[in-house]
Amino acid sequence: MSATRRHSFSLLRKVFRSDRGNLTPLVALSAVPLAVVAGGAIDYVNMNRDITEFQAAADAAAFAVTSSTRSALSGLSESQKAQRLTELKAYAQDYIDRNYKPNFALSAADTLNLNITGQKVTLTAEHTVPLTWMKAFGIAEPRVEVTSEVLKAARPVELVMVMDTTGSMGTTYMNQAKTAARNLLTKIYSGDATSQPENQYIRVALVPFSGAIRLNMTAYDYSQNWIDTTGAAAVSKLNFNSTSWHNYMAWTNLSNRPWNGCVEARGGAYKTDDTAPTDGNTLFTPYFAPDEPTFTNSSSYGFYNSYISNSGTPNEQTSISSTSTSSSNWLNRQQNQNKYVNKTITAESSSQYGPWFNCAKSTIVPMTYDRSKIEAGITAMTASGSTVIPEGLAWGWRVLSPTEPLTKVEAGPTLAASTLAPYNDAQWQKIMVLMTDGENDVLSGGNEVNSLNGSWYSSYGRSKATSNNRFGTTTTSQANAALDTAMLSICTKIKNEGITLYTVAFRVNSTTIQNNLKNCATSLTHYSYAADGVALAAVFDHIGENVANTTIRLNK
Repeated sequence: MSATRRHSFSLLRKVFRSDRGNLTPLVALSAVPLAVVAGGAIDYVNMNRDITEFQAAADAAAFAVTSSTRSALSGLSESQKAQRLTELKAYAQDYIDRNYKPNFALSAADTLNLNITGQKVTLTAEHTVPLTWMKAFGIAEPRVEVTSEVLKAARPVELVMVMDTTGSMGTTYMNQAKTAARNLLTKIYSGDATSQPENQYIRVALVPFSGAIRLNMTAYDYSQNWIDTTGAAAVSKLNFNSTSWHNYMAWTNLSNRPWNGCVEARGGAYKTDDTAPTDGNTLFTPYFAPDEPTFTNSSSYGFYNSYISNSGTPNEQTSISSTSTSSSNWLNRQQNQNKYVNKTITAESSSQYGPWFNCAKSTIVPMTYDRSKIEAGITAMTASGSTVIPEGLAWGWRVLSPTEPLTKVEAGPTLAASTLAPYNDAQWQKIMVLMTDGENDVLSGGNEVNSLNGSWYSSYGRSKATSNNRFGTTTTSQANAALDTAMLSICTKIKNEGITLYTVAFRVNSTTIQNNLKNCATSLTHYSYAADGVALAAVFDHIGENVANTTIRLNK
């Protein structure tokens, strides 16, 4: 017992033994409550200090559990979940024991409970705080209980997956990419699509790409105002002899095939930025791969996209001055706009050849709360076409950009629609994940390229274009390198806007593209190489963990 407490009890004894006048006992008695109040204040201060320190220790332990890769319980059986929670509970107990000194309590934590539900980690800890003064007056020693709740995605995320769907992916590798993409979703949602169909902290978009990208004209966030339907953009008039014709007009003149949503890269600097499409060259040109000349052994010359023959009405030679099949007249026949007027062509589902040649088969899924839309978009991904990475990146950027196009966030099953966050927002973070299985290539190794066009037709048009050339070179051998340059330019601009950029090289042997992907990534730790489907799934799983763990915060 302390000297102060002994002094107080001595005062009490003296008061009740005194036989002097009333004044002295009353004065003596007044000292007793003062001592009790002072002692109680000490107990109160000590308890408050303990609660503050104990709460801090519990918060730190909850963060430690949440940051652990072991805290992801999705995919585990009930027995496995129970075992994992036991492990994590022991981990939290050890964390508190090591980081909290019970200066005022009897123990660090004699009772601890841990629960993980979806994105939420809840830790409750208790211990007893001994009293110095109040116990002497019959007051029981109190139990202190603190609770820490951590949300993995409480700093919300807007995330886009930019996925290579080129022909080299094939069925097998495409299926592996789909599995990997779903792994990432499972990680950031902490559960499968059935158990976690939406989350107020998670917005996701999907951009499949090959030689070009395809917009979904029935999507929640789509406007025809973004599209050049009048020939206002210079790059929309490169495929025809007549200067009054443009890509959208060609589609409308076909008798049975309306425009399908594929778009081309814009001209000049607009192809590598997020300038809003308002008028002129800022608008997006409908993709229209021209019919290439048909003649004997034309495929041996590298002409493959021939979908209008020399027979029937109209045909390649309809209403043009020179109908010769010689090389000097190839361009005249290719740019003959008359062959499209009221022409019936084969459906896209039946042939890869047509105005859609080399465009991605599946559409972009703009930013949404509705996970089922992303899952459906992943399922629809189909391998076809060549590789134009900068166009995939450009649209990955545009679905994250707060400027038009694509500024809206589609509603979820219960969550209301919203708008995209501004760049460098204090709350929302923006993340892009790029996966490709090859280097930029519109030359197909040079084996299927004709001298007229210099490249496969793609979102950048043909490399031999003599005006408004989007490659920046008419030299065939330099076309792929020009795409590399555009790719690096876009990556720099994306990172400059505060967007975190992950890059994944899937089965890529080229050191050129590997180095480009490393340079594109936010840092070397944001670049990954996956030699096969198993490794790809693990990489996306890891990215999902990183996204989830870098967005945790205490829920107070």
